Amino acid sequence: DEAGEAIEAAAMHFEESGLGLAESPRFCAVRATFAKEKKELDRAEAIFEECLEDYPINFLVVDEAVKFFDGLGRPERSLEIMRKAYEEAPTFRSYRLSLAYRLTQAGEDEEAEALLKEATAVASPALAASAWADLASYYFGRERLDDAIAAFEEALARVPDPGPEFFFAYADALVAAERYDRALELADRMTVKPHRELIRGRVALAR
Repeated sequence: DEAGEAIEAAAMHFEESGLGLAESPRFCAVRATFAKEKKELDRAEAIFEECLEDYPINFLVVDEAVKFFDGLGRPERSLEIMRKAYEEAPTFRSYRLSLAYRLTQAGEDEEAEALLKEATAVASPALAASAWADLASYYFGRERLDDAIAAFEEALARVPDPGPEFFFAYADALVAAERYDRALELADRMTVKPHRELIRGRVALAR
């Protein structure tokens, strides 16, 4: 109770002194989260809604609000929050992936796939490669192995050396699709020894 009073007093003080803290997204999220921790759920919801109105794309506000509504068993509100955040910040990869995940959870697979595909059309080769890799992971998670491999190839065509995690994920998909020779080719290009040995071991076991 004393902490809650101090938070509200701080908000009033900074507002009166014109220092701006009371209008910061972090402070807004702190107030809402504190109300949640005190089990004042109606008050917490009201504050979160105010925060989202003022800072709809701030990561801390969006993240805490989504956690709050998920905890209330209201994933549909969390989906609305993520949709709006992505609409206002379409280049933010984290929001795109979160929205795609939530769409899938809601049974909207076609919309999720279209969302990830749309991101591959950007002009930047690096951003396009990242978007193709995300799409490949989406396909792989649904056991659409041929689609996943095609998407990985699209990413590789744009950025020839996308990094160790990419090579490992791509080789993993190749092994799952029984394309062992191609997986071993990628293993030879891997700079992380555990990745290289794991892929070689998986191929040997599968054969």
